[in-house]
Amino acid sequence: LTLCLNDTTAVADTTQTEPTLWKVYLQKMALENFDFRLLLPADSMDLQLSLQQAALTEGAADLHQGCYSATRFELKEARLRYDCGALPPLPTDSAAAPKGLDPNHLLLTRIHFAADSLYYAGNDIQAQLKELTLQEQSGLKLVQTSGQLLSNDQAISIPRLRLTTGNSTVELSASMDWAAAEARQTGAIRARLLAEIGKEDMMTLLAGQPETFVLQYPAEPLQLKAGIDGNL
Repeated sequence: LTLCLNDTTAVADTTQTEPTLWKVYLQKMALENFDFRLLLPADSMDLQLSLQQAALTEGAADLHQGCYSATRFELKEARLRYDCGALPPLPTDSAAAPKGLDPNHLLLTRIHFAADSLYYAGNDIQAQLKELTLQEQSGLKLVQTSGQLLSNDQAISIPRLRLTTGNSTVELSASMDWAAAEARQTGAIRARLLAEIGKEDMMTLLAGQPETFVLQYPAEPLQLKAGIDGNL
């Protein structure tokens, strides 16, 4: 399935439509061997997603109230390619792929994802991240992920998020009042970050450094501790 979005509308459509009074319940939905491609020519963006297996359990959607929920959603052996900008895409051959992470040209493979207790209704959001593992063509591997997302009318928060690669660990907790994102309003923000980043991952992030820099860089993990408290 390929979808190309190119905005050619000169005037916004202000036609009023009747509300959709539909409620949809899904006991279980599964997709196998599904490919999707999204093209945005105006932004020079190309997104390709391949799913070997995807499953949704006990899903519900109230289209009139804008309320959506699911007991569990999971992906197995997914593949995601993202290219943005005028630069040519990175080669997919692992032997020819350049060293280093390029955020404008990503190729993620062996993606496994699982989330429980999913809920969305405006600012009321809840999700429990149970699993996220993947491999990027630069060599970066995410081997374990867990976390939680909570939101209500006042604030959005990440009580806990833990990312683990082969030689690095990142832990994050953060919260922000919705008012902080509104013009002429003030809201509180808070964040705590603890990280140990191994040399191999650091060299992947800092690709293209001279050989002398790589040799002299310490073998011990880089330790980071950061905290933010304030208003925005």
